[in-house]
Amino acid sequence: MDSTPLYSNSFFFISHKEWRFLFPIVTIFTYICALGLDHLLQNKNYLKIHKYVYIISCIQVLPFLAYRTFVPAEPTVNYSRYLYYNAKGNPPTLFILRNASDYSMLGTNTSYYKNPAVISVSINNFEEMTNYLVANKMDTAYYIDKTKPAFNYDVPGYKKTVAYCIYPNWLLNWNINNWRNRTQLWILYQLTKIK
Repeated sequence: MDSTPLYSNSFFFISHKEWRFLFPIVTIFTYICALGLDHLLQNKNYLKIHKYVYIISCIQVLPFLAYRTFVPAEPTVNYSRYLYYNAKGNPPTLFILRNASDYSMLGTNTSYYKNPAVISVSINNFEEMTNYLVANKMDTAYYIDKTKPAFNYDVPGYKKTVAYCIYPNWLLNWNINNWRNRTQLWILYQLTKIK
């Protein structure tokens, strides 16, 4: 008969886990880590290799720590920053499909990198985008693709180029296990009028 209390295993039954669920075990986890470290330091075999383990661990962890320190954890910040500094047009126009939030991060609207000059235009289909571009005689506009599948529509009279994407082009060329159709790529397209 297993004497392990039921509550110690109940965490595995929770399908959706959040950091706040782990807060109650932080204190006991720290204590257990200290006991384990104390045990390792008393082991003569470990004392022979612990310097190498420490150096290898630092080599592995420090680059990731530096990356996470200087790169936003939420990728939508990158799109907002790009539009803030690089938006072209008079005025710069951003098309969004079916009332998708243009400056949203984790379900909330953000304004830190919101360019006050950018006008967001909600469209229900891509024909509306074409009509808007023609009616306003726009030279440049943007479309942020948050939908799946990707934006395959060619706007008549406009050249479509990828202005920004967090994924490099070489990675987008590899669709192993059909990952692109299962991922929100969030590609920002620039539409430039063909002259």
